[in-house]
Amino acid sequence: MNNIPQTTSDPQTTPDKPKKKSTSMRYFQLVILVGIVAAIYLSFNGNVLSTSPELPAMIGSFTLSHVDTGDKAIGEIRGMFGEEISYSKAFIAHYDGTAGGLTIRAGEKRDVADAEGAIDAVVAGIQRGEKKGYTGLTRATVEGRTVYSLKVNGMLNNLYQSGNKVMWVEIMEGDPSRVLADVIRAFGDAPSRPNAAAPAQPAAASSKGSAALPVPKSQVQTNEGGSVTIEVTWEAQQPSSNSLRLAVIMDTHSVDLDKYDMKKTAALRNDKGRQVAPAAWEGPPGGGHHRSGALVFPATDGGTPLIEPGTKYVELVIRDVASVKERVLRWDLESKL
Repeated sequence: MNNIPQTTSDPQTTPDKPKKKSTSMRYFQLVILVGIVAAIYLSFNGNVLSTSPELPAMIGSFTLSHVDTGDKAIGEIRGMFGEEISYSKAFIAHYDGTAGGLTIRAGEKRDVADAEGAIDAVVAGIQRGEKKGYTGLTRATVEGRTVYSLKVNGMLNNLYQSGNKVMWVEIMEGDPSRVLADVIRAFGDAPSRPNAAAPAQPAAASSKGSAALPVPKSQVQTNEGGSVTIEVTWEAQQPSSNSLRLAVIMDTHSVDLDKYDMKKTAALRNDKGRQVAPAAWEGPPGGGHHRSGALVFPATDGGTPLIEPGTKYVELVIRDVASVKERVLRWDLESKL
């Protein structure tokens, strides 16, 4: 009989079944993983996606080269504007030219009032001489915007507000005035014109003033008083011959401009004393220390044209703003209808 070894099973030596991982441990690890992914996404979305707007590929002859966003952009902008001024988002757009190019820095604040405060702080700091190498600060109006221009270490820079953004435009070549105007238009930063897209209403056949309105030789008039500067531009391109549109910029560092109803404080009159009230105020309802928009006046008063052949001048009268009883801004009309 064959001696075949017999195997017996020993219950004590049976391998243990693999232990299942704790369900709570798996859940905890999953939560951690989801949290990490979410944090990465939010960081990317906050610092890159939302600060990478649809920038124009070209501005005039300048071509978009690259864009910096997130902490890098915020850090650089704070270094220029002031470390004490914080921004929620930012971008720096670099445009190549033939010689030096163009750089546009934009820092986003919480709202319009915060952006106004940032502009005030930057300008005040420069005026106090807190920024070395920042010289020749001037103020002008470009495309309906208040723009502060200065030299930063010999390079021309321009500072202005666009909604809740502080814009800093560094121009290294070309005609500065033209380039800056191109930038403002390209970024859609001109004051809003709610009625600009509406078709012009045809003038009545009997209207004496149906011809194109004249353009004064000096389009910009300024009045200063009561710590408020008011700058008004007679726009060369009017929406129609039935209305006259004047772009208005009000600037101060101490007066609350929100309380003034421009439709009630302004009037337009000609050299014969004929006067009309505004038909509309086009612009944001408020603006704090910097307010911009446009006054739109009817071109006729009771069917009689305000401006007709022989009209020598037109005046914009603004009453009771910053304790100034009456401000008068006058345009001499040299061309005839």
